[in-house]
Amino acid sequence: MAEFIEPSELTELFLNGATLLDVRAESEFERSAVPGAFNIPLLRDAERAAVGTTYKRAGQHAAIALGHDLVHSGERSLRVDEWIRGVETYRPVALYCARGGLRSEISQRWIEESGLSLPRVRGGYKTIRNYLLQELKRICDSAEFILINGKTGSGKTRLLSELSLSHPVVDLEGCANHRGSTFGNVYGGQPTPGNFENALILALLRADAKGGRIILEAESRKIGWCTLPLILWEKMEQSPVALLEVSLEERVSLLLEDYVLFLIQRFQNDGLGRASERVGEFLKEATLKNEKRLGSERTARLIMLIDEATKEHVNTGSLEKHREWIELLLSEYYDGFYQRHIERSTSKVILRGSAAELKELL
Repeated sequence: MAEFIEPSELTELFLNGATLLDVRAESEFERSAVPGAFNIPLLRDAERAAVGTTYKRAGQHAAIALGHDLVHSGERSLRVDEWIRGVETYRPVALYCARGGLRSEISQRWIEESGLSLPRVRGGYKTIRNYLLQELKRICDSAEFILINGKTGSGKTRLLSELSLSHPVVDLEGCANHRGSTFGNVYGGQPTPGNFENALILALLRADAKGGRIILEAESRKIGWCTLPLILWEKMEQSPVALLEVSLEERVSLLLEDYVLFLIQRFQNDGLGRASERVGEFLKEATLKNEKRLGSERTARLIMLIDEATKEHVNTGSLEKHREWIELLLSEYYDGFYQRHIERSTSKVILRGSAAELKELL
């Protein structure tokens, strides 16, 4: 087996969905990593900090000696056992550290001494990151995009999911783990900026490899706290639009299902009880966070309607009253923003229609 994975091999590696072993410290991995990689550090955070301090004070040889002392024979055996279990479980094709230096070299050698061979990425995570950024620029320069736009609650994400079966599609909200609206944080936490960008670029790379125009949802540059790379945002701003047209009544039904029912099921599954009340608390908290944009009067009305809907669901099991605050939010808040946005981009609209019609046209 080759000692290295070369930068020229990264495209094939990522298109094949390969798994990588990341031997950097936990905090490095959490901050920014390769999508799908798993982390078993050579040096954990405290150990790495100690080695770094020694390197600055006494030089490389002293730092290497300290690293070997920290990972003494018994600890080394435990690390190697972890790596072996990880390799057998996840079947990685290569390992990497920050820059392809000592950490990955030592990890590779120890794994090899245990009887397994695993190449390391030449240049480590830095090379991978640079490769992904270069691919982002290449795709934005050469690929054609078409954006799915439509009023809040139109089912754009559902349409993208259906289109992905036969078209190159990138789900920006999926990469950001957020639905992009006032109540969009229904999935929990969002990725770090580095992890968001890496997942997004990898999704673009795989979509581009399928050929044809890449389909994305029209988004603000910020999705929750994740920010689209400027080069991608500028490309999207210049791209043609397919307009998804859905009635207000149907949009209310879709949001009732996508937000309220989704949250109730999620809270029921965690086994902590009081799912309906906790959903109401979540919705009110999200409303209050946006009081500046909603206005105090509208916020108060929404809170009142959410309270009434929550009580009705607790008492009768019916979700119908939730339709009232959803319709208010759509008609008096979101639709105004949408109308101003679409008026600025009318010239870019090349298709319009229902989900079924857009699927056929696309």
